[in-house]
Amino acid sequence: APSPVEVVDENFVDHTIEVEVSKSYTGLLTMYHLYTVEIVCAGLPSVDFNSLEFKPADESAKRHLKYLHAWVWLPWADIQRYLFEGSILKDRKKQGSFQSTEELRRWLADQCGVRPSTWEPGAGRGVDALFSELEHGKAQLELWGRHDGVPLLMRVVHVLQLEVTSTDPALAGRVLLQTWSQAQGEESKQELKLLSRSFNLVGAHVPLNEGSLRDAAKELVKEKLTNVVEPHFRMQKGVQPQVTSSNVEVLRVSLGESRHHVDESVEYRGLCTLYHLYTVEVECEGLPPTDFGSIDRTLDQEAEAYLSPHSAMFAQGFRWMTWPEYADMLRTQVSEASVRQDRIQRIC
Repeated sequence: APSPVEVVDENFVDHTIEVEVSKSYTGLLTMYHLYTVEIVCAGLPSVDFNSLEFKPADESAKRHLKYLHAWVWLPWADIQRYLFEGSILKDRKKQGSFQSTEELRRWLADQCGVRPSTWEPGAGRGVDALFSELEHGKAQLELWGRHDGVPLLMRVVHVLQLEVTSTDPALAGRVLLQTWSQAQGEESKQELKLLSRSFNLVGAHVPLNEGSLRDAAKELVKEKLTNVVEPHFRMQKGVQPQVTSSNVEVLRVSLGESRHHVDESVEYRGLCTLYHLYTVEVECEGLPPTDFGSIDRTLDQEAEAYLSPHSAMFAQGFRWMTWPEYADMLRTQVSEASVRQDRIQRIC
């Protein structure tokens, strides 16, 4: 039966032009004028559905079937993930691409149809924060496109993940997981992840090569796993930590898999982040055999000693786990998060 669909509102979003070599006509270029329009409809089914498209009526007034279409309802972030596959990189913005925050704001609005106003305080992070990420090499912006879809803007981050193992026979089959972290002046937060860090992309060649990954892995181990504290330590004003050196040594570094993952950005509402994830296996000796914490501290070269504990900028906790234990804890976290979400929905 015909659907009682009705167009309630329509909003012009964007007009872009793309030129590509024609796949149908050798030697010709095809210029695509792409118009993006948001349409609000009433009367559509609230669940996934199929629709039939018929050809124009023939001489006998009969309309023959032309197409069968299948439709699904998805969040825009999920649609962007599907559109990203098969897309072509059109432009990349990095350090020095924009002279000011305002120039970045105009580019986001004019070229990508992004509304940065949704990032202002109370709704996420602002354009100032994104501009700072570009200038400090923490992220890049990539504009992807395809001839049958809208332009896709991606915030791009390259992340190093370490699978740290120990030469200690008692820790055979176990990998080091980070269980909590705390920035100076903030409360600690629970986590469960591999030791990781985003790359500084200033002057870096992407995708990252084997040499830079090996060097970055060794540097991350030395920085994060040298200054050891007891596992229950938390940074507090006036509390002096008992710091010991682990004398950790990296014995073996081997490259694992590299992959990418697209997810909706937590910091910038409506913008997707493309994560390039590089996994590196690192075997170490000298690490504690039980749970422990560590801190990052600034070295006072003149005094040849570490500054006061208040100079510590970051603290984190670690635990040795088997992969099955890790999987069990992840399932528990997912289950607890689902229960909390259900309670919030019932209250609201």
